[in-house]
Amino acid sequence: MRDLNHNFKRLWQGNRDGAFATQHDRELMLSLVADQLHEGGFQHLRAQGQRSKHIEHLVQRWFADGISPCTFKNRMGALRWLAEKIDKQNIVARDNAAYGIAERRHVNNESKAKRLNGDKLSRVQGLRHGYAQARYREMTGWKAPAAGGPSSKGLSPEQERVDREARLAISRELDHEREQITAVYLGR
Repeated sequence: MRDLNHNFKRLWQGNRDGAFATQHDRELMLSLVADQLHEGGFQHLRAQGQRSKHIEHLVQRWFADGISPCTFKNRMGALRWLAEKIDKQNIVARDNAAYGIAERRHVNNESKAKRLNGDKLSRVQGLRHGYAQARYREMTGWKAPAAGGPSSKGLSPEQERVDREARLAISRELDHEREQITAVYLGR
């Protein structure tokens, strides 16, 4: 395990603030951050060595990768959490607008859909399926299994990480708390 991955893991394990799902998401995001910094040429880096240039590198990479505003904001939240834990809050701008990150768009609550009856409810659910599958393709670059894409068994480790991150983000966008609910919309 690289130094930075190990440092991030120790930070995460020693600071279990937030809901269990939040902690899990943060662990995945920090692992991705460490991997992407290493790939970007920042080797032998430690958590305490984080600087604003590292944040800028990540932001530029994520723009190049075309990630969604929602994913961007989640990752920036993990970076702010990290900066707070290493007592270097000034390395990450307080406002996402400073990086040119677009505003998040929210979907209607499912509770609104549940007030509808019969046909209307199934049309809404169909729209939710379509939305989830379109967002999945936008975030991962491939179709969801339910739309003819590869099953989770056929994904590489990197694709599994992207898949998991997309499912978590879509779950939140659809006002669910569990990633497992996305299997209904996306398949496995």
